[in-house]
Amino acid sequence: MTDDDLMRQIEGRVHVGIVHDGGHHTVSFSHSLLALYGIDPRVGWSPPVQVRAGTNGLIEARNSIMAHFLDKTDAAWLLMLDDDMGFRPDLLDRLLDAAMKPGLVVWPEEGDGPIPPVVGALCFGLRREQEMTETHGYETRPFPTLYEWAEVEWPDGTRELGFKVRTSYTPNTLTRVHGTGAAALLVHRNAAERVRATQCEGRPEWFEHARYASGTKVSEDLSFCYRLGAAGIPIYVHTGVPTSHMKTVWVDERYYLKDLAAHLAAEVMEEVSTDDESGNSDESA
Repeated sequence: MTDDDLMRQIEGRVHVGIVHDGGHHTVSFSHSLLALYGIDPRVGWSPPVQVRAGTNGLIEARNSIMAHFLDKTDAAWLLMLDDDMGFRPDLLDRLLDAAMKPGLVVWPEEGDGPIPPVVGALCFGLRREQEMTETHGYETRPFPTLYEWAEVEWPDGTRELGFKVRTSYTPNTLTRVHGTGAAALLVHRNAAERVRATQCEGRPEWFEHARYASGTKVSEDLSFCYRLGAAGIPIYVHTGVPTSHMKTVWVDERYYLKDLAAHLAAEVMEEVSTDDESGNSDESA
């Protein structure tokens, strides 16, 4: 099969599914979505489906979006977005370009259609680190939603294999991961169908909680990634596709001093870099 033949089998319209909390969309999300619809004709003119994360939260919302995509549209791709995200107008174009690379498409079994990888944008979460005992808040720390399957340690000191955050990554690179979040995620119809058929016994349960060996629940997005892996479907994150993620943090004097120290260190590094460049220029002259 030629690359052109393969492209004809996997290309097609993109359906947009939005998870929201029942309130108003963030300004960053509204601006981002309007810009995306304005430049990318592959999303067509059909409105995105919006599902509120209600009583059963994100699991029900994400499962509903996936089921609507497969059973009520003829789109080839699903772009799942959370409404607290911001992104560039070319987000979809960059994710599609990555997912449609012929060398990354898999053929799990004879007779099955080609399955492009699932590809996510570079997203960040926020983890509570330490309680502010006197002021009843929490120190927080951002982390990239890139996960590998490795030994993890739980708060009680026990260890087991699970999804572990990969804290470092190469910028502007399509990188293979074992898991990522679902806040800005591109999924092909063939991938979603295969997971439903082989991992969910035909039920719409892509995001139902999986469990680690200890019985600890896996988050809904990583549960989907777990099922993708079990179905033989690769997952990638494109670190050159940036997003912003609106979060709530507690700000106190320690937060301010840490931020100030980071900015001062960055200024020093910039001065050193400038001096080095000037020195190199003088030497070459």
